[in-house]
Amino acid sequence: MTKFHLFALILLLPSSFVKADEGFYLSGIYSYQDYNLNFTDNKDYSLSLHAVGTNFGYQFSDFFATEIRFTTGIKGDHLKNSDEIELGNSYGAYLKISYPISRIYSLYGLVGIGAGKINIGGDELSTFRGGSLGVGLTMKLNSAFSASLECLYQDNNSTYDDYEDSLSGIQLGIQYLF
Repeated sequence: MTKFHLFALILLLPSSFVKADEGFYLSGIYSYQDYNLNFTDNKDYSLSLHAVGTNFGYQFSDFFATEIRFTTGIKGDHLKNSDEIELGNSYGAYLKISYPISRIYSLYGLVGIGAGKINIGGDELSTFRGGSLGVGLTMKLNSAFSASLECLYQDNNSTYDDYEDSLSGIQLGIQYLF
């Protein structure tokens, strides 16, 4: 091996390790949310809410991305004889830190802020806004598509006179990297 080949190998070898899937991405998501109502009279309720949405982000490297998310409720739940309680429109902005565990799988954590509404019979029941935390797993399907599964917690930073509420859930997504 000549000095030139050795020099070329030294220059090219690191680039194969730092090559990242960089660029904009768009995801379609399905979200199952657990909405908890904790009343001051010690009655607690858990409702199942369903939503669909989209994530739009930019992946800077295999380790770091930023994204914004929009979701809207598609199916709610009932509390005793009440009207349907459902997730209204919600949105958030997140930092995403990933750790590739293989060429196909990556673990990630999310931290950000989010806001949205919980509606009952078309009227606002609760407005949530505050910090969000999440963890997830991404699986690359090919060079452009990946699938993800994540758990996300939304802190609502609000307490009402007769109840407190919280929102957490699981999201499934398909992502396309441009």
